Amino acid sequence: MYPYGFSFIIPAYNEEANIVDCIISIKAELQRNPHIPAEIIVVDNNSTDRTAEVVRGMGVKLIQESKKGVVHARQSGANAAKYQYLANIDADNRLPNGWLSVCNEYTKTDLVAWSGPLKYAGASELVDIGGDIFYFMARVAHRIVGPTLQGGNYVIRKDALEAMGGYDTSYEFYGEDTRTAVLASKQGRVKLIPEMWIWSSPRRLEQQGLFKTVGIYTANYLSTTLLNKKVTKTYKDFR
Repeated sequence: MYPYGFSFIIPAYNEEANIVDCIISIKAELQRNPHIPAEIIVVDNNSTDRTAEVVRGMGVKLIQESKKGVVHARQSGANAAKYQYLANIDADNRLPNGWLSVCNEYTKTDLVAWSGPLKYAGASELVDIGGDIFYFMARVAHRIVGPTLQGGNYVIRKDALEAMGGYDTSYEFYGEDTRTAVLASKQGRVKLIPEMWIWSSPRRLEQQGLFKTVGIYTANYLSTTLLNKKVTKTYKDFR
């Protein structure tokens, strides 16, 4: 059993424009909750920009993962983590006031993993409406079809992650969060929590298109949940 506390794990590939705000938002939540032990781990995933440079000196743990892919970065962060609760936060996300208080309440339950939705800062009204519908349907599907997690905003217990053999690194991007949820659900309960929302960048939705993005995520969710395989084998980074 690992000690109580949160290890925030931030995979980062060419995130110099966003990583500082992400770290500052986490530190602000930790200052509001000084009784909660925590650490922040940034996993530089072969960045070619100044990501590592801007992170140094911010009082966080910086590690390198040369094998590109968010799941490889998450696994490296998990291996380096010292606390029981692994909080996976994407580098273009920011914690709102109160996120950690909500999240911490679920450490007192039997959950092995829990997750909240994204809210898109500065997004169009269409994206906001589409996001609300998407997450409503995700909660319905979670109960009826099978479990899922929101990749850039979820917590998993380290002992549960180890019991399930770690992350499935054959999933490079799309469907990796659902695959984690499916494997974690064999260790215990997985839950979606609307109140545990987080701010995120709308860059993928705006550059790839709302309907295409939702379609890709939905197809990979259904295929992973029902058939134990991914649909999309490649992905594009949006920066």
